[in-house]
Amino acid sequence: MAVEKRINPPTRDPKERIKDFKPCVLPYSEEDAIKEASRCLNCKNPTCIEGCPINNPIPEFIMLIKEGKFLEAGKLILEKGDLMPSICGRVCQHEKQCEGACVLNKVGEPVAIGALEFFVGDKLIEAVLKGEYKDTYFENVEKNGKKVAVVGSGPASFACAFDLLSMGYEVDIYEKYKGILGGVPKYGIPDFRLDRNIVDKYMDLLERKGAKFIDGCEIGKDKLLSELLEKYDAVFLGAGANKPYGMGIKGEDLKGVYFALDFLFRAKFDQENLKKELGSKLIVVGGGFTAVDVARTAVRLGVKEVIIVYRRSQKEMPAGEKEVREAVEEGVKIWELHNPVEFIGENGKLKKVKLIKIKLGEPDSSGRRRPIPIEGSEFEVDVDNVVLAIGQEPDLKTIIKGLEDKIKYHEKWNTLVVDENQMTNIPGLFAGGDIVRGSYNVICAILDGRKAAKGIDKYLKNK
Repeated sequence: MAVEKRINPPTRDPKERIKDFKPCVLPYSEEDAIKEASRCLNCKNPTCIEGCPINNPIPEFIMLIKEGKFLEAGKLILEKGDLMPSICGRVCQHEKQCEGACVLNKVGEPVAIGALEFFVGDKLIEAVLKGEYKDTYFENVEKNGKKVAVVGSGPASFACAFDLLSMGYEVDIYEKYKGILGGVPKYGIPDFRLDRNIVDKYMDLLERKGAKFIDGCEIGKDKLLSELLEKYDAVFLGAGANKPYGMGIKGEDLKGVYFALDFLFRAKFDQENLKKELGSKLIVVGGGFTAVDVARTAVRLGVKEVIIVYRRSQKEMPAGEKEVREAVEEGVKIWELHNPVEFIGENGKLKKVKLIKIKLGEPDSSGRRRPIPIEGSEFEVDVDNVVLAIGQEPDLKTIIKGLEDKIKYHEKWNTLVVDENQMTNIPGLFAGGDIVRGSYNVICAILDGRKAAKGIDKYLKNK
């Protein structure tokens, strides 16, 4: 029988905790950055690199920071690995990746790799955009006469476009949202974790290198993919996973039930209207980074009681320990080993959630213990709003409209099949990020985008 466990916030006033929370500012003075970098042991076989999904040159850029060469450190990261260090340094799962693999993590605190990364990333992009750092890497290059279309403006698309522009290609970027460039980092990550102005700076950098943005144009609706394939020498699909998963339970269509990315989008761009719709008690279903982001956003929107309901234990939540801890400090409650089975409404409006208690069985394919509902343990909870944060998938059928019978894709996951160069089975059509991997992370989307740029260059040179 499962032990019911509910994790409640500490006694400290959450408003004071939120007021103190400033993750988007530089974490260090230059002196402190040098001091933190000096903690690096410069291992012969750096495990931190192995822990990074794209094998960033971590010891190399940390050594440059130690020497006070901040802009050089930032440029090294861009050239050899992460093209968006100001973003990845803030949102990547460092504690489970590079910092988790740091040798010092075994005996104490690891080197703050993520914070150092966005420290130099911020310094570099600020200096470049202000014209205080001149380098051909950031300037326009002579055009080679070839033109590529990039669909989406998120991390995979940014990386592909940036590298293509550096190779001399003309690049047009198609974005479905009018005036909102940057993909999920722009509209799906709260400003308290990633200030939207940081994303805008990377879009400015692309425009500086010669990219043309065509916003308010959704591929599959406003323009067909087949039209792009006819017009351009190559096409890259970097659209993210923004089609939400539902639970398939009764009452999911009630007013007051939201999906996570829609909720976060409105919290940024339609906040006043969203606040009018919210009551005093909100439940978030899910245990990932997005679920925690939604919960912390709801607290900031003035919701008095915010509860994360997760079907496994807190230990097994995909969200980072740091983010979960900060959420609890801000007043969020966590009910682990619970799951909704029905949303109950009155006159079309959500009024209650029926939950069932869970016990954990044997590990499933994810390596985590399988959640098993406990028969007869259902109970109802009064609630004003629910946000489902259980994942999302690419809206693939819309994007490939008219080409469904020609493109190879995984029907179960709505993701495209690509080769080692990120090319689909249609010559000249490349893809990367969520549309290939499913909902994943920023750093791997960047990796895909860079691989695709090389693949496109190779394809067009051999065509």
